[in-house]
Amino acid sequence: MTYTSTKEETKGMALTIYNGGFALVREDRSVNSNEGIDHIQYMDVAEKMALFWNMQKRKR
Repeated sequence: MTYTSTKEETKGMALTIYNGGFALVREDRSVNSNEGIDHIQYMDVAEKMALFWNMQKRKR
């Protein structure tokens, strides 16, 4: 059985930028673990990274 995790389950996000243009993105999602799930599909990840990046640039 496949569980699909969407942006509505996102609880937080963090962005760390290192020298040389390398970045680490962390996203926390709440996923209900039901027996029988053998695959989790994460949706909307790139969409939120672009949105988060734009929001951080505006705060400066």
